[in-house]
Amino acid sequence: MDAAKGLAKVHFQDDDVPSGWLPMSVQKSLKDKWSFPFDVNEHVWCVMDEHCEYGVIGGAIYNEKDQPAGAGDGKLVIQFADNSAITYDRNSKTLSLQIKGDIQIVADEKVSVQCKEAEVIVTNTAKVKANEVNVEAQGNATVKAAAVKLDAPNAQATGNLSVTGTITAAAVTASGAVTAGTVATGGLGASGGGPLNVTSPISVSNISASGDVVAGTVSLKNHKHTAPSGGGATTPPIP
Repeated sequence: MDAAKGLAKVHFQDDDVPSGWLPMSVQKSLKDKWSFPFDVNEHVWCVMDEHCEYGVIGGAIYNEKDQPAGAGDGKLVIQFADNSAITYDRNSKTLSLQIKGDIQIVADEKVSVQCKEAEVIVTNTAKVKANEVNVEAQGNATVKAAAVKLDAPNAQATGNLSVTGTITAAAVTASGAVTAGTVATGGLGASGGGPLNVTSPISVSNISASGDVVAGTVSLKNHKHTAPSGGGATTPPIP
């Protein structure tokens, strides 16, 4: 067998005669190349001259020992020695790939996948690397995991953000109002019953103008107290 040159030698059992190097017939060999050489000891048929000196190996033949794998009406099956298989069943319109090793898809341009429904199950680790990633959904999008980490210098939510658990921030800086209980434009808030825990100072810029910190109805900048009597403590803040 010389797979690189597309040649093989054949042993004719009836005459107990080996052939010289014979070309193997393939589907295409000019602009498009087909390479899937026969195995050593594979049962083949040949077209030869009357002296069995020149000819061509036409293809492989099934025999009593080697039978079709997964044969069925309307089914195309390519089964490999390691039990990997490519199967298309035109009856159910199903294409199946059962690969024992890795699958690599390399494209110089765009890869497009269009389908009615998709399900991807990864039993170990999934990684997606790209210069830019856009995910669009016509309906809801759900991410469910034991933990989710956003590792980015900046993160932006352009719509409403609702949190039912606890928000913990190491540092919070806001240019507008920071409100506990509601979320205002330009501000930061927590709703849904979860507390907002901040482990370092909250800085509000331009507090001398419109900036303020409001808890419920109590303004940090504008709240008042009732004057103490007899030198005691002031009353709680007055809205």
